[in-house]
Amino acid sequence: AAIAREMCVMLSELGPTFVKLGQLVSSRADLISPAVAAELSHLQNNVAPFNDKDAFKVIEQELGCSVEEVFSYLSPQATAAASLAQVYKGTLRSGESVAVKVQRPDALETVAQDLVILRRGVGYYQSTLALLFGEMGRSTSDLDALLSSWSEGFYSELDFELEGRMQAEFREAILEAVPNTYVPQVYQNYSTRRLLVSEWVDGTKLTDCGADEINYLTGIGADCFLFQLLELGKFHGDPHPGNMMMIRSETGAPQLCLLDFGLVATIPNATRSTVACGIVYLADCNWPKLAENMVELEILPQDVDRDQVHKLMDRILKPFVMGGGGMSKVAENVDSRQLAVDLAEATADIPFSLPGYFALLTRAVSILEGIALKGDPDYSLVRAAAPVAARWLLRARSP
Repeated sequence: AAIAREMCVMLSELGPTFVKLGQLVSSRADLISPAVAAELSHLQNNVAPFNDKDAFKVIEQELGCSVEEVFSYLSPQATAAASLAQVYKGTLRSGESVAVKVQRPDALETVAQDLVILRRGVGYYQSTLALLFGEMGRSTSDLDALLSSWSEGFYSELDFELEGRMQAEFREAILEAVPNTYVPQVYQNYSTRRLLVSEWVDGTKLTDCGADEINYLTGIGADCFLFQLLELGKFHGDPHPGNMMMIRSETGAPQLCLLDFGLVATIPNATRSTVACGIVYLADCNWPKLAENMVELEILPQDVDRDQVHKLMDRILKPFVMGGGGMSKVAENVDSRQLAVDLAEATADIPFSLPGYFALLTRAVSILEGIALKGDPDYSLVRAAAPVAARWLLRARSP
């Protein structure tokens, strides 16, 4: 636990980029020990806040007027702080309770510095492998392209005006289509690049709910995520536990509330059905079809050795699909040393390239499954998603 606390402090000091990394890892209770997961979970909504006076200066700069002209009340201290911003509770002059999200004054400069460091690190990593091992050491994945895609997403998170538009779009679509979900209203007249004013909601962070509530809401979350992916063609790219809450409807029924639409990824229209087929093929362990699917998505090259891919898929992917329960359950039934060899073989021998949206997709799926595992240790997001994807394909292909 002491080492985990030191890691948490180190990531916070390194800046927003590394806080995001810690948030991702903290959601995977199957990959890390409970002690480490508990400490890193503080990065989801307990990042050290910046000075409140500086925050109020930003608010007034963005509004172009005093705080009192817009708000009848604004909490003197932040109610929550994150890597890029912090939130205050307020009341508009018109009476609505709102969450006021204020960007850290140095966020843009800090993120830019972090990304420069990461780009240099990626370049050093790839050039060193090539120098030591020649062609065999060259990266089989375009890490520069992945970093560029991630950088674009990171910079978009710094544009709160864009985030507000995305939140309003998702709210309109999701509330009509997915039962028992909620997205807060945005007050766009008061929102700018560094300031976002939206409806205040009271709720419980999803991972703090009971097992039965987590099981119920993660089922809704899976349906909601697939609706975004397949129907909207864009999805919430940062669904960590701090961005998902349980709230109560007017009748007292539990609802899944989604927050923070700063990172949204878009799926090309022509790709949606291919992704849906891939989900079904993966759930069925149909490796030949899945391999062709990955070629169509341009993850694998046309001339890839299909037999080798099929064998590796059977050894690496099958335990995840059939067993459920994430890495912890796989480790109980699979030789971990052999699995490590298989993974090394896959990355060394098979050339692959992940499109930018696919990298964010796998990240979002990893986070969602990690949350679901807290409620059901045997949960498998692939198995849960396959029937939904199959039904969507039938509808999409019917005349």
